[in-house]
Amino acid sequence: MSRWQWTFAVAAAVIAAATVDPIVERLSNCGLFGAGQFTDHSNADVLPALCVGAVFSIAFLTLSVARALGFSATVSHWFERPARELDGLCVHSLLGRIYALQIAVLFAMETAEQRIVLGHYLGGTIWLGGPAFLSLAMHFAGCVIVSLLLSRVFAALARRVVAAVRAIVASFVQLGVAHVRFARPRVPELAHVFAPLLVRPTVRPPPLLVS
Repeated sequence: MSRWQWTFAVAAAVIAAATVDPIVERLSNCGLFGAGQFTDHSNADVLPALCVGAVFSIAFLTLSVARALGFSATVSHWFERPARELDGLCVHSLLGRIYALQIAVLFAMETAEQRIVLGHYLGGTIWLGGPAFLSLAMHFAGCVIVSLLLSRVFAALARRVVAAVRAIVASFVQLGVAHVRFARPRVPELAHVFAPLLVRPTVRPPPLLVS
């Protein structure tokens, strides 16, 4: 995968893990999955994870805008490069990797939370927040929903940024052209001013003395 794809995968995985985990834990704490200790009764890890997801989201948007504009090319190429390149992200082919990253992020989130909040690890599958099969299934559903939703939102935002950048650049280019035209000296006026200096005066030579 390219850096562009990896950035999206990490952003989607972190946001999906931070979004689905509180839902699974809430259902477990309500007793929907039966008796048993399935959670650590804390969601202190959600906000930091969402902040990390926001950072990767901004990074992905930045890379998307740079990809669409082609900053390595000339400024004129910004207007020739089509915005449909933002649709080059095939989310379906990334779902497996996003899901694997999501489970890894979930394990890291819950393990760090248990260590910080409780002072020790609870062990087992408590980091899943519920029965293993149901928790993994819900996280996979969340992976699909969040990934598809984010891809549409990111593409729409990137198109707006690209359109704004192109409009700003176009206005500056037009302003620069107008300024050059306004500041360019008028050749006929300059020629009229310097014309008398360029014309040689006609003076009659002195008469010859004939002896």
